[in-house]
Amino acid sequence: MIPVILFAIVYGLHEANIYAKGYEGGHYILLNKFSLYHVLMATLFIIFSSSIVGWTFFKYIPIFAVIEDIFYWIGMKLLKKPDKLDENSWVNFGFGGFKLFNQWIPNTYWLWLAVYAVLEYLF
Repeated sequence: MIPVILFAIVYGLHEANIYAKGYEGGHYILLNKFSLYHVLMATLFIIFSSSIVGWTFFKYIPIFAVIEDIFYWIGMKLLKKPDKLDENSWVNFGFGGFKLFNQWIPNTYWLWLAVYAVLEYLF
């Protein structure tokens, strides 16, 4: 699982750098939210993860999503860019969230972690 976490951290920080410089990867091609860049990085994740942990890599997708997103927001904060995680962020997907130590925590993170826990139990 450590390689998956490391890949998620690198992906999140790299994505923050790309967005901070204004390179958003072009037009959205998947679900009106994801550009070619996202699709290519997801493909790299699948290849990388499946080669290390085998066919069970899919159970790490939820934890990967949470870690990648957290490190995107950390990267944006380090680069002092205006994009910040709050109640208006797209990552909320309408599920809302709450503040903890003055930091917004989307409920989608908890849903992803619950999915991961179920997949970890099953596989």
